[in-house]
Amino acid sequence: MTNRPFHSNKRARISLIHSSLVALLLLLAACATSNTTQSFDFGPGVATSKSSTLELKNVKWVITNIQVPDSLDGNAMLYRLNYENPLALKPYAHSRWSASPAQLLNLRLKQAINQAGGAGLSASDGIKDVPLLRIELDEFAQHFSTPQRSQAHIQLRVGLVYKNNLLAQKSFSSEVDANTADAKGGAIAMSHASDQIIQKILQWAQQEQQSAKIP
Repeated sequence: MTNRPFHSNKRARISLIHSSLVALLLLLAACATSNTTQSFDFGPGVATSKSSTLELKNVKWVITNIQVPDSLDGNAMLYRLNYENPLALKPYAHSRWSASPAQLLNLRLKQAINQAGGAGLSASDGIKDVPLLRIELDEFAQHFSTPQRSQAHIQLRVGLVYKNNLLAQKSFSSEVDANTADAKGGAIAMSHASDQIIQKILQWAQQEQQSAKIP
């Protein structure tokens, strides 16, 4: 009888220690999860509008490496708080692109050309006398107009070059609302904005090439 209180207290202490350890492990797991970096891309394929009539049968373009400013030379997912300071470009702490914006756009552009019946080529393919698209990416960021509302914003310039001659040049922009005011919503909106601006580029390049009577 005299030992029962001792054993009861011992069991209580062991139970308390066990509960504390479990709580600590859960806390550490939660912290580790919150600090895990998420990686985003544009998804498996190009989304084209049902009303799109773009056909690029037998059209070939060489897509040069997309030129970017230093701020876009990496995998960071960037945003601007336009309601606070539109001049400050900030990266998400725990979200990033699976590749650089230039690489994602380059791949998406080639996919769109191929899907429309044309051929999106690289300079390394060594094909000569083929028009090339030269792209300079100026902005690729999620813009927050309010803490709850944001848009994917892309701005770039495209040059159509043939045999070292600049045939035409034009600036393009695209803006798509994000469904959620976070990195995931921004990534989805950026994918749609990329598809949208690529369709504009290809329609323009096709018209310019036809006007220049390039085969």
